[in-house]
Amino acid sequence: MVRDFSQITSVAVALFGIVLAANTARAESWQLVDRESGVAAPSVAWQEVENPAAAGVAQPGTWHAVEKINSWPQVGSIQAASEDAVAPDKVESPSNKSLPARQWLSGNGRVPYWNADWKPQISNIVPQAYGPRGVMFSVGVRAIDCTTGANCRDRKGMSYSRYFNEKGDAYIATTLGFGDSSKWLGIEINNMSQGVAFSGKRAGDPFLGGNMTGFSISRNISPDTAIKIGVENMIRWDPKQADLGKNAYGVVSQRFRLNGNNDPEQSLFSNLFITLGLGNGEFRPVDKVIGAQIQAQRDAHCWTWGYIPPGGIDCSAKAKSNALLKGTEYGQFYPIGSVALMLYDSVSLIGEFTGRNLYAGASVQPIRGFGWTITAMAENLLPNSDYGRNIQLGVRNIPSNFVYPPNVIIDTPKFSIQTNLNIKF
Repeated sequence: MVRDFSQITSVAVALFGIVLAANTARAESWQLVDRESGVAAPSVAWQEVENPAAAGVAQPGTWHAVEKINSWPQVGSIQAASEDAVAPDKVESPSNKSLPARQWLSGNGRVPYWNADWKPQISNIVPQAYGPRGVMFSVGVRAIDCTTGANCRDRKGMSYSRYFNEKGDAYIATTLGFGDSSKWLGIEINNMSQGVAFSGKRAGDPFLGGNMTGFSISRNISPDTAIKIGVENMIRWDPKQADLGKNAYGVVSQRFRLNGNNDPEQSLFSNLFITLGLGNGEFRPVDKVIGAQIQAQRDAHCWTWGYIPPGGIDCSAKAKSNALLKGTEYGQFYPIGSVALMLYDSVSLIGEFTGRNLYAGASVQPIRGFGWTITAMAENLLPNSDYGRNIQLGVRNIPSNFVYPPNVIIDTPKFSIQTNLNIKF
């Protein structure tokens, strides 16, 4: 465990080194305006006069204003800037052409937020880096038609509803975000509840049981660039039911404005988001997770592949269960990433690599201006170690005839759907 957290600390230090090195100072633009009208005051020219009385000057003096020679850009009435806007990249030029202020992206969970509106998700399993500004809250349900260990190969001609009921699973995810990732730090506290009444093999578990809680810290280093580190499922509140892997990760997200700085709300292909990073735990390939479980059983003196405990006496069932659970936690880091194209303001296409496999799908916002998103994904698209191929456990003294337990292997993609309600206070 110490080694696992030292790896997490190393990643955290490296990522925040980038943040601390970035120039986070904000430039403010100031303009001279009339106190009552809010209109920019003009510049004037001054001319020397020899006879002030003849020139009509009310007060004796040597200089007086004779004409306007230029004016500051008009800014309209004095109003507070939008909370998502910073000083404009350019103010109005003499040709009266201007560009809008760049919007600082924020977000909560996997859902981004800008222009005072929630948008479709830009990732599914891989975390995105944009953090909260103010208080944000998200709650959602994610369902998958088959889980690892449920024998996803064997449909036996059953209907899809029965297949999901027997092999599928569902989770309730909540995320509370607060702080300001554009000025200092955004903080998110996330929780997974595995006890969902209709969730397949968990249908008999206590409702809203199996809770696991994690957190993340994020920082924007530009309007379109953010960095985040976090741990998912760090605290198990009820170990008997909570059995998801513990994941540590660090990611960087970048937005590319395909329509320049204008970014109209209802344009096709307006934005491209790319997220890259590292993750462990559930972000590892399946064969590496199984290898870690084998090693954890050996460490607990449990009978397992390539290992016989001292005296040939197996460990207790509880010790073996704890060892299998420990094998899902943290471990080596692997590359993760996602790409999301905003097909339309309310539709995004998503592709991501979770460190384990390739996923692809889409996210939609059914009602524009309302923070409700629906995301559907096809998962496990690559026939890699999930399919029992090219297995490399990374554990010594494993017999050459090692094969996965039959219930672990899959031979078809999985499908998931999730829906989220997002609120900004």
